[in-house]
Amino acid sequence: MSMRSFRKTVLIAVVLCATLLAAVFGCKKTPTTPQNPTPEPPEPPASEYAYTIIGASDYYVDISATAESLDLSQVYAVRSGSDTEYEVNADFSAVSFGVKGKYSVVYSCGSAQAEKSVYVYSSDAPEISGAESKTVGINYDPLTGVSAKDQFGFSVTVDCAVYSGGVKTDTLQNGENTVKYTASDLSGNKATVTVILTVA
Repeated sequence: MSMRSFRKTVLIAVVLCATLLAAVFGCKKTPTTPQNPTPEPPEPPASEYAYTIIGASDYYVDISATAESLDLSQVYAVRSGSDTEYEVNADFSAVSFGVKGKYSVVYSCGSAQAEKSVYVYSSDAPEISGAESKTVGINYDPLTGVSAKDQFGFSVTVDCAVYSGGVKTDTLQNGENTVKYTASDLSGNKATVTVILTVA
């Protein structure tokens, strides 16, 4: 065999071996494990949480009040699955402090909102109705038919004090009784009416 034929035979043998090895090992796939696990999705920004606003309420203030004077210490927000109390923003920009009226205040935390009202009272006292001097029976209740409303139309509690002969008593006494009715609105304005109830 000539040297040239020998080289050709060796070359064919190498090619056949390479082809055979590729056929045996090339189709076999080794499973691969990702080097880095899939990262957890990031927490959404705070603005996207579902908050619940706690303690938001209406305010009843006199004309000397300001936004800074209002107590917001009991207003906070919570979210499901958390014991943390989150700060709540109160927007008083629609309120004309110092001017009588009903105004809107908006509490917010993230996407949660709660709208309440601010009632700014003037110095006008409540109006007491049904208190008048008259003759009554001994068992008469001095508060019968007596009521009061404030400048926004809210009903307010009426209290009374009974005096017989200048001495305060728990009930009406025979003869003339001086009865002093008082009513205060939610901003502290107070009304007073005094009548004579005569027990005959």
